[in-house]
Amino acid sequence: MRTITVVFSVMALAAAVQARPPASARINIREKLGTNKAGLPEPAGVATQPVGPSSSDGAPVNLPSKWLKNAEGYQEALEIQKQTGADIFVFFVRPDVSDEKGLCNWLETRGFQTSPVQKFFKEVIKVRATLPSNRETEAMAEMFRVNKTPAVFMVHPNGKRWRCSTFKYDSKRPELPEPAVLAEQFRSQSSKAMAAAAASAASEAQSPSVPPQQ
Repeated sequence: MRTITVVFSVMALAAAVQARPPASARINIREKLGTNKAGLPEPAGVATQPVGPSSSDGAPVNLPSKWLKNAEGYQEALEIQKQTGADIFVFFVRPDVSDEKGLCNWLETRGFQTSPVQKFFKEVIKVRATLPSNRETEAMAEMFRVNKTPAVFMVHPNGKRWRCSTFKYDSKRPELPEPAVLAEQFRSQSSKAMAAAAASAASEAQSPSVPPQQ
């Protein structure tokens, strides 16, 4: 009698195994139901909005390493900006005027060629406009309202142009900030930095004020 019971138990177990759907079918069922192996709902995926192409260090990709020249180069920079969303760094120089030539050379050699500023330049499209020049470049200088050089501007993807500070004249003589400070001055005028500052200011404005303690 015991032998018969064991035989029936084995036969029932084999039938149950045969009736169980294959693993692939079980996986398909879980996918349709949106559940995991434990039968619990899978967490919904978070959709992300692409923010434009960027490299491992956060700098937009496909940016030219060289300086684009004059109004023609600025038009090329605008086309690259449409594709990458990068800011445009515009540098006006006037080498025919002695005092302006000296400041431009100073800014380039002791500012632009330093490691902190070179690292920042990887984040932007660079344009160098030499004055006087052709009619298009002269019109470009008028559009940027350039009086004296060196003159540096940051052009955001929304078209806004921001003048960047370079030399200080606290002692009535030009003083160039340290390279790290200069790089941060430029970076603070970037579209990313200014958007972050605006968001922070808006958040502080919306936060309830705490009344002073008596």
